[in-house]
This record gives sequence, structure tokens and C-alpha cells, in this order.
Amino acid sequence: RTPPQTTETLLSTIDVCRFSGATYRMLDYYARIGVLVPTVDARGPGTQRGYTAHEARVAWAIGVAQGVTASRRTTGGSSVLRAVASVLRHLPADAWSGMLVVGSGSPLIVEHALALLDALAEVGPAAVVIDLDACPDPNTWRPS
Repeated sequence: RTPPQTTETLLSTIDVCRFSGATYRMLDYYARIGVLVPTVDARGPGTQRGYTAHEARVAWAIGVAQGVTASRRTTGGSSVLRAVASVLRHLPADAWSGMLVVGSGSPLIVEHALALLDALAEVGPAAVVIDLDACPDPNTWRPS
């Protein structure tokens, strides 16, 4: 399979692990189940995956959601991860702001606290809220 042509600088799996807090195994799992498939989806020994900055942001958000669902010890964590990824994969880079609310209903992106209260009432008490504004820019991020 020929990798797609892109002018964007791609991040390695190690870079995305450091940026998002995900482990290599987690990113591999996300790719295998189709939650987050990188732009260059290499398979086999000696090959490297390549992630865009947008895909790195999605990995960050999935990691946040996974941390929340794991800390709650709730079932349905993979459906939350799929919902997060499905919304954010198609979100334009310039629209990456606000709070993503995921729960039993459809995922919502809200811009301010009052809308968040309405969204929580709609989605239910088991909602996962991800502050998209807290995600650093993968193009300028450097590990501390």
C-alpha cells in the first residue's frame, strides 16, 4: 500500500506517545480497532506510522477520555473512545475549542459553562467532559 501524499510534517508514534500520554500499545490498539488510524498506517516489523498534528490531538483527547472512564471503572469505555474519535476526527483544526461532552446520547461540543450545564443535563450523569482548549498544539509542543 502506498502512503498518502501530504505536505504536513508527520509525527512518529513515539512523538504522539509523548504528546498524548498514550503508550505505544494503546496507539497500536486504537489503530487496530479503527478508533485512530494514522495517515501512514504502516504494518509489520521495521515500519513506522505517521500521524498528523490533528491525529495527535485526537490521541490526546482519547487518552483523556480513557483516563476518565478507567478511573470510574465503568463499562462501555470503548464506546466512549469511539464517540470521542468519531467526533474529533472530522472536526476542522480551526474549530478545536470548547468542551466535548460524551455520554449516553450524541456527543456535543459546547463553548461556555451555561451550555455545558445544559449538555450535562441532556447527556446524563455518566458524561465525560474533555476541555479541548487544554490540548497543547502538537506543532509547537515540547516535552518538559
